[in-house]
Amino acid sequence: MRRPVPALLAVLCLALAAAPAAAAPLASGGVIHACILTKGKKASRGLLRVVATAKSCRKAKGEKPLAWNLAGPSGPAAAPGQQGPVGATGGPGPRGEPGADGASGSVAALETTLNTQAQEIQALTTKVSGLTQDLLATEALLGSVNGTVGTLSATVTALTPKVGTLEGKVGTLETGLTGVKATVNESCGQLTTLTTQSNALGTTINGVNALLKTVPLLSALSLPSAPAPLEPFACK
Repeated sequence: MRRPVPALLAVLCLALAAAPAAAAPLASGGVIHACILTKGKKASRGLLRVVATAKSCRKAKGEKPLAWNLAGPSGPAAAPGQQGPVGATGGPGPRGEPGADGASGSVAALETTLNTQAQEIQALTTKVSGLTQDLLATEALLGSVNGTVGTLSATVTALTPKVGTLEGKVGTLETGLTGVKATVNESCGQLTTLTTQSNALGTTINGVNALLKTVPLLSALSLPSAPAPLEPFACK
């Protein structure tokens, strides 16, 4: 009949307590080794023997090794506890000592400062008023400019059809001038030819008159004098 586990633990504790101080340590690395007898007479089965290592167990005689950790594995971290209640408000502290008196100020200096600030405020107010008037004048000028621009826009709109009509008349005038130019060029050519022929006629008359003077019977005869030669005509 096997002994219960509590009995085994008790036997183990007694064995550890009875171990001599000079013997080898029975707990190596935080582990206790022992051998339990599992064979033989029923009265001997379950006997426990503490040893230094598991190799000390005599398996041939029916001993099996056992081991116990002196410290078990670390358990899981515990959940954070709830926040405790707010503590009571402490009583008021002792009253502090009065502070030292400040340096006394000059009333005259304070009045001077106040008067200076009042003058600066008045000057600033005047400047703001002037800026307001300038702004109003600028707004009025802008309104006048807008009115002038509107009038100019209306005038341009009214002149647009007239400009179109004038452009048509200018085109017609250009066409007429082109025709006149062609006529003038043609007349210039005719005048040049007429000048050449007139000068040739004068040369012929002068030649005939000179010939008549060489014939005695015809010397009394003469043709009208030829006009002076014309200058060459050129159109500009």
